[in-house]
Amino acid sequence: IDDGGKKGRVLECLHFYNPVNVTLTSSLGRGADGGVLDGSGAAWWGVPFVGYLIHVEDRPRLLHVTNGTQILLENWLLLDPPYWATMFDNVTGLEVRYCGIQARRTSNEGHGLTDLSAFNTDGFDVSGRDVWIHDCNVWNQDDCIAVKACSDCDPDDPLAPSENMLFERINASGMGLTIGSIGNYSTVRNITFRDSVLYKTYKGIYMKFRHSNRTSISDIVYENVLMVEPEQWPIWIGPAQQADTRNPCHANPCSICWPSLPGAVCEGQTNSTYLNITLRNVTIERPAEGAGVIMANANSPMEGVVFDSVRVDPCDSSKTDPTLNETFPLLPLRVRRDSYIERSQLLAFAAILLLGTALLKKIVSCALHPRWRTRRTAKVASVVAAVSAVGIPLAARAVHLSLRMSRPDGYFVCEGVKAGVATGRTWPVPSCFEDHTGPGLNGPVCGMLGLKPAAGAWLTSAVLIFFAALVVFVSWHVERHDPMDRYFVALPQMQGEDDENPKNACSAHSLVD
Repeated sequence: IDDGGKKGRVLECLHFYNPVNVTLTSSLGRGADGGVLDGSGAAWWGVPFVGYLIHVEDRPRLLHVTNGTQILLENWLLLDPPYWATMFDNVTGLEVRYCGIQARRTSNEGHGLTDLSAFNTDGFDVSGRDVWIHDCNVWNQDDCIAVKACSDCDPDDPLAPSENMLFERINASGMGLTIGSIGNYSTVRNITFRDSVLYKTYKGIYMKFRHSNRTSISDIVYENVLMVEPEQWPIWIGPAQQADTRNPCHANPCSICWPSLPGAVCEGQTNSTYLNITLRNVTIERPAEGAGVIMANANSPMEGVVFDSVRVDPCDSSKTDPTLNETFPLLPLRVRRDSYIERSQLLAFAAILLLGTALLKKIVSCALHPRWRTRRTAKVASVVAAVSAVGIPLAARAVHLSLRMSRPDGYFVCEGVKAGVATGRTWPVPSCFEDHTGPGLNGPVCGMLGLKPAAGAWLTSAVLIFFAALVVFVSWHVERHDPMDRYFVALPQMQGEDDENPKNACSAHSLVD
C-alpha cells in the first residue's frame, strides 16, 4: 500500500540503487552449475492466460539495478522469473557473462500457447552505455535481450541515449534479440549483436517502436546469426507487436492478433526513425512463417537498411545444426512440475468429456427416432448451408493467409523503406529493397503439392469456395424442388404425439433450434 492508501506495485526480488564497482558472482560454477536465483514463476503465471488477467504486469523482477556504474554479473542461473529476469536501468560499464535465464512451463522444444502464457518473462533488459553481455543462454517467453531507453532520463541530456553495446555468443529462444520497445523522446544507437544461435525461437531479430514522438534507432548491426526453425517472424523491423492490457488484441501500436484476425491493426509509427540498420550473414533455416515483416510509416521511412547475405533456407536441414543441449549448455532445460498447468488440463479434459458425452447421447437418441426422417431434414440442411456459407470463406481466408505468411520466397510486409539495399547472397530480396545481389542467387521454394505457396493458397481457397457453393446449391434444390416426401414411407404416429406438439424431447424442430 502506498502513502495515499492505494494499492502499490510489488517490490522487486533484488533492487540495487546507484551501485559502483560491484560484482555479483558465484564460486560454484557457470550457469546451471552456478548460483541460482529462483523466482518460482509458476505461482505468478498461474493458470495459463487466467493468471495474467489477475496480475497483469504487477509482478516482481528478479534483479533490478538502477543507475549502476562498473557492474559485473557472472556465473548465475536466473530461474522462472515472475516478470522480467533482469533490468539494468541507465547503467554505465556493465558486463554480464556465463549466465543463464530459463522461463519454461513445458518440456516442449518450442513455444506453444501454454509456454507463452508466462508473459513478460524478459531476459536481459538494459539501458545505458558501454555494455558487454556475452557467453549467455536464454530460454524464455518474451524478449531474450531487450535494449531499452533510459526510463527516467532527460531527453536533452547527452548521457540519455542507450548506446555502445555489444551482445555476442548469446544462444537464445523466445522473442529474440530485441531493441525496444522504444517510446517517446528516446535514442538507441551503436548496438551490435553477433555470433549467436536462435534455436526454435518465436521471433528472431526484433526491432520495435511503440507509440512515440522524436524517437530513433540507429547504427545497428546483427551479424553471424543462425536461426533454426523459428516459429513466427524471423525478422521484424517495425512497430511493437504487443498489447500490455487485458485485451490481448489491443494494438500498442501493432496488435498481436495481426494479421490473423480481421480488423486487427498494425501500422508504422510517425516520428520514429530507423537509420543505418545492417543485417550481415544471417541464416534462417526452415521458418514456420516465412521471412518476416519490415514496416515503417511513409512519413518516417527507414533509411540506410542493408541486408548482406541474409538467407532463408525453407527446405533442407543442415547437418551442422546444433542440438538443444549443445545450444544451451548453461541451462538445466528440465522443467519442474507446474500444478497450475495440471489443474487447467484436468478441468479442460473434464469439460470436454462431459460435453462430448452429452452431445453423443443427443445424436444417438435423435438418429434412432423416426421423426428425424422428415422433411425438416431440408431445413437442417439449409441451416448447415448458411453456416457453411459464412464459415467456409473465413476458413479459406485463414488458409490463404497462413500460406501467404509462410511463403519462403518473400517478406509478408515490406513498406516504408527508403534506399534499402540487398547485397551478397541475400535471398529472398525484400520487395521494397534495391537488388544488388547479382544474377543466379535464387533460393529453394517449398510449397504444398509441389506448388509455390501462393499458388497453393489460391487453389485451397478455390476448392473451399466451390464446396461452399455446392452445399448451398444442394440445400436450395432440396428445399425448393424436392420436399423428400417421396423418399420415405409414412410412419404411424406414436401414442400421445401429434405433428404440431411432439412430446418426445428429440425432434427435428429441436435440432434446428
